[in-house]
Amino acid sequence: MKKVFSLLSAGLLFAVSAHINSASAQNSGIWAKISARIVGGTVRFNGYANFNIASRRGKVNGKLNTGSACSGVAKINILFSRGNGTLRCDNGLAGKYKFTLSSRFPIRGKGSGTLKDGRKAVLIISPAN
Repeated sequence: MKKVFSLLSAGLLFAVSAHINSASAQNSGIWAKISARIVGGTVRFNGYANFNIASRRGKVNGKLNTGSACSGVAKINILFSRGNGTLRCDNGLAGKYKFTLSSRFPIRGKGSGTLKDGRKAVLIISPAN
């Protein structure tokens, strides 16, 4: 029974990996475009996240519309339905965010966050093309 479960698990993982690789994925990862803005402000973030399928952890990189570079980390739950992360920019802007995925493949979702100065932000996750 254990061997059958292992074979089924390996087959499922292979099928999921093959599907992900055909949908904008590279190096056993899921690429997503991240767009965010500060509520009531003009500052916007545009970047990408690359999530490792096995660990469900990702790296986020991008820029603000002011030119500052930003980077961070994110994690998706085991069901690939929700996640959270942090982002820090060269100009000192930093915060935490949460998101919900409405679609896994292609990846889509939305979320919100709070900057360390208390301002709110909203974000959209879409497929990386």
